[in-house]
Amino acid sequence: MSRIYLDSNLYVYYFEGHPEFGHLARSIVERARQPQHRIFSSLFVLSELLVEPVRVKDEFRIASLNRFFRSDAVTLLPYAPEAVSIYASLRADHRVKPLDALHLANAACAGTDLFITNDTALKQLSVPGIGAIAGFDAQF
Repeated sequence: MSRIYLDSNLYVYYFEGHPEFGHLARSIVERARQPQHRIFSSLFVLSELLVEPVRVKDEFRIASLNRFFRSDAVTLLPYAPEAVSIYASLRADHRVKPLDALHLANAACAGTDLFITNDTALKQLSVPGIGAIAGFDAQF
């Protein structure tokens, strides 16, 4: 079973139906939800995605997001103590943005095979604990 961490930008495109990247995000999520894969994400992703629906009291979107992220298809990762040193190294050595470093550190601690992002700067990195960092054109 491959372990796939989807970056937060992918979820934004997926759930908000982004005009340019929404269809690609939908394809990636549908492929990642196949039984031979396991999706990993962070509690921070769900937290951020809930901000706008909570603000406007959109109970349907709140329920939909919770249902998706709490389903058997997704493993929500906490910020583990082991992630602290990886986070610090990414910030110090590569000047990775804080939230990106958090996602990469979580993915590394979980031993993911693939980290999918639309962030070109992240695709250039090699992070121990992550098999590969790829763009939306990732083959899996």
